Amino acid sequence: ETREDAVALGRALEAQAHLFEHVSRDHEFKDDNLYYRFVDGKTLGKVAHNETTGKNFQWSDFLSSPSKDDTNTDSNNLRPAFPQPDFDAIAASDVHVAKQVWPLDGHNMQLLDNVHPPNWEDPVPKSSNSIPTYDLVV
Repeated sequence: ETREDAVALGRALEAQAHLFEHVSRDHEFKDDNLYYRFVDGKTLGKVAHNETTGKNFQWSDFLSSPSKDDTNTDSNNLRPAFPQPDFDAIAASDVHVAKQVWPLDGHNMQLLDNVHPPNWEDPVPKSSNSIPTYDLVV
């Protein structure tokens, strides 16, 4: 009957029934000017699973060790050596990302894994005969 009751109900529906989630999954439901979306497990995309390693794909899977030419053998050279991406192993739809982010260090690898996972599998679109769904704005 109060706003606090409504927030408690919203949190229960989010946590127990998994009906909706914050659009970037940053936090639990709260009474604020935030965006939420209804969740249907079939409509969410996912990171592809690497059968070789048994883990989800990560950008670090596509990096080679720094080549001998890239290592700092000259004591006056302060340029760090970074691993190079193997563009042949990266899906064609993801190559543009690896070419635009530099350096490919641990921080940028984590960034890419969070914002543009490699081999992302898009969700299967619903048929045109399905019931329309709407995002929830609170």
